[in-house]
Amino acid sequence: MSDVVLKSGRTLKVGDFQWDILPDQLPLEFTDMLLEARHLNGVVYLSFGGAILDDSNKHVVKPVARLRMSLVAAQGLTQALKSIIEDATKPPDIAKAN
Repeated sequence: MSDVVLKSGRTLKVGDFQWDILPDQLPLEFTDMLLEARHLNGVVYLSFGGAILDDSNKHVVKPVARLRMSLVAAQGLTQALKSIIEDATKPPDIAKAN
């Protein structure tokens, strides 16, 4: 699997086109809950939340990302996530240990 790290000033090739990557000004948010997953008229809707636990034992979720994407983009995301998860859950190769 190849790592994809996007940085501003670089380009991303999609098909025959080169896309310039603009500077990222978004805050980094951790997500551990899926709040929305649906599709309508060829658009996939995904929303993610981050759990907040405090001393008052109040359990709340802060919505941190709301995504809308084409089915083609969702298929690409599915393939990327599948590859990442397979790589992350592979048992270690004992033959290569030390």
